[in-house]
Amino acid sequence: MKIASINLNIVDSEPRINFDNIKKIVQNLDKTLDFILLPELWNSGYIQEDWIKIAPRNIIVLDKMKNLAKEISIGFGFSMLWIDENSNKMSNRFFAIDKNGIELPFYDKVHLFTPMKENIYLNSGKNINIFNISEFTASATICYDLRFPEQYRKLALMGVNLFLVSAEWPKPRCETLLILAKARAIENQAFLVLSNRIGKDKNGVEYCGGSTIIYPDGTAIFSENENGIVINNINMNDIIKAKKFINPLLERVSGVDF
Repeated sequence: MKIASINLNIVDSEPRINFDNIKKIVQNLDKTLDFILLPELWNSGYIQEDWIKIAPRNIIVLDKMKNLAKEISIGFGFSMLWIDENSNKMSNRFFAIDKNGIELPFYDKVHLFTPMKENIYLNSGKNINIFNISEFTASATICYDLRFPEQYRKLALMGVNLFLVSAEWPKPRCETLLILAKARAIENQAFLVLSNRIGKDKNGVEYCGGSTIIYPDGTAIFSENENGIVINNINMNDIIKAKKFINPLLERVSGVDF
């Protein structure tokens, strides 16, 4: 499967500009791609006071992304602000769309980042999501979730072998981001694809990018071009090879590991 992950310089609180930028980027990408991952809150950024105005309009953005997926015949994964139709509360929701524009199971960010007041503005999710992309069993997580290894281990034990992580991770903690992402891939012998924001937001916070594709052995593939788009083929054989050498998931000890 050929997958791409994008470093995106988000224009805060400007969904239309961000959509137009993404459309230009993806229409110039390799047409043999199967899936494209975008950063957390790719069309709004982290200007919290504007969120309540943006979230209700994202139903239109979702339709645009579905149409774009059909147009280019490539799937998408991304998080956006969303007003839940049942609770009427706002969440940070990860959407997965296949190449035919069909919406796959969504995921609401579970672990909210209190230093950025997510717990004040957002409703925490309670469930995980699992879906298929090509030959892989995938699941989404969002940014701060990376600090909670139990979530990834639970997913791995349920058969997930491809983690998709959308993030807006600040530059001062960029090394931490890569360490955590590699650890989640290595300890679960799975692929992890990470997409992160670049540039500065309106509050002066700088983001580090570093979008990457991480193999089950921790090998990280980064972009070699200026636009910060990393593209690579991933193959189930790499997971099979890793598990032939050592398989920690089968060697956990009751009473100690769980």
